Amino acid sequence: PAPGRWGGRLSAGDPAPSGTGRVARDAALVLSLALAYFVLARLGLVSARFLWRHLNYAVLAAVVAAALLTPSPYPWNQLVFAAPMIVMYVLGIGIAWLATR
Repeated sequence: PAPGRWGGRLSAGDPAPSGTGRVARDAALVLSLALAYFVLARLGLVSARFLWRHLNYAVLAAVVAAALLTPSPYPWNQLVFAAPMIVMYVLGIGIAWLATR
């Protein structure tokens, strides 16, 4: 590869790697899950009990989503992407509990 492309140093005029924008968008969606859980709990569509009972399905969905959304075929990279989704789900359980108190 030519210098300034993927093999050399990046300069200000070089484009970002193709997956960067998609990963940033997906990370923003994951971080907005807490707001979604709050709104759904306030509307009465979900409860903390419902979210807790379905934690195992949420972990499975997070791992599958990470496998589909991560631009890397390596399992460790996919788990690094799945971990924030699982953490946000667990935090969402607490947020849903607080929203319905």
